[in-house]
Amino acid sequence: MEVQIIPKEHCVREVEIKVPQAELLPEIEKTLKTARKKMKLEGFRKGKVPLSMVKKMYGTHLEAETIEKLLPVLFQRAAKEGELTLAAPATIKDMDYQPGGDLTVDYEVEVEPEFELKNYENLKIDREVYQTSDDDVKDALEKIRKEHSTWETVEGKASADHFISADLQELDPSGVPLIGKKLENQFFSLKDENGKLTDVGQQLLDVQAGDSRVITITQPPIEEREAAQVKYEVKVNEVQSQILPDIDDELAKDAGDYENLESLKSELEKRIKKNAQRELDKIFHQKMIGKLIAENAFDLPQGMVDFYLSAIIKDIRSRQPEGKENEIDEKFIREQYRDGAIFNLKWRLIREKIAEMFDIKVEEKDLEKFVREYADDHGLDGGLMWKQMKKTPKQLEDIHADVFEKKILDFISEK
Repeated sequence: MEVQIIPKEHCVREVEIKVPQAELLPEIEKTLKTARKKMKLEGFRKGKVPLSMVKKMYGTHLEAETIEKLLPVLFQRAAKEGELTLAAPATIKDMDYQPGGDLTVDYEVEVEPEFELKNYENLKIDREVYQTSDDDVKDALEKIRKEHSTWETVEGKASADHFISADLQELDPSGVPLIGKKLENQFFSLKDENGKLTDVGQQLLDVQAGDSRVITITQPPIEEREAAQVKYEVKVNEVQSQILPDIDDELAKDAGDYENLESLKSELEKRIKKNAQRELDKIFHQKMIGKLIAENAFDLPQGMVDFYLSAIIKDIRSRQPEGKENEIDEKFIREQYRDGAIFNLKWRLIREKIAEMFDIKVEEKDLEKFVREYADDHGLDGGLMWKQMKKTPKQLEDIHADVFEKKILDFISEK
């Protein structure tokens, strides 16, 4: 096979391939033999039709079928030989082939842009640093109190501090129960997160176990549906009180491997700062990426952007309800996502360039460290999680991408 690559405007390349008949013949013969195995013809057992007869009857058709299957394979071989980094699928501009002759194909393809990385050191960017407050630790301790609370049944009327277990039956406007609209054993507080009675709580104040009461709930508007008043019959199963433990050394020991309350507070402060700083650093990294892109201006081939947007549209379409796949506004999506697509593609090319220049790679130990740190942050068994991750290639592939980006960002941050 002969390959000639001709540079055209910007990132466009013309790829000319010439394949002599002698190289095509083995693939054509293979197609003929495969067809023979499936062929049924009167006077012959299945698969026993003479190859010469198969060729005489279907040779031209099977030869064309072979060439069609070979076209993408030949291009991939030519692209690898020419060390082309493709930005989008290739298109065939011209093809010349006659049965029994040589094959000539002209492809046109866009390749990723080449650029020189510059201005990646001494970038001036503000970075916010989180300072943990007493209220942060207080809120975290309150959450731990609730996690280690106990429950007591209340023999009497419900007050604002109580919780209710009840069955809820939706009613029509006239008060008739709606079939299939019953929710059993629903458990809820009468107060909101700020300690104020909810609308439902106000209507259920002073109920007790065994009581039945009709309440009205305002359902918020959803898409084309307006806000609505819905009636429910509430049958109270139980009124409960949440007993919160004291914030002391015993609570610290119950919460984990802590000697006392001070050691728990210290750990909470570190954890809060680490998690909050991680969120602030996401903003910092976005600023840094934006600065890198601005400092390294280069144009992307149109096909590369279009191919990226097509992948987004395909993903959005796949998540639509059945029968609604073709109702999305493709033009609107392309316009809305275009800037983000260009940003993401340029950042991918820049980070790959950095990795190439400074030999930045992701090793298995990097993946294991990432997984163990994640497990530690969430109170999980790091060793067990790593073993499970190694058995799931897709998850490991996603983690690899995250770790790779983190290593690039850390490298730039150090600069």
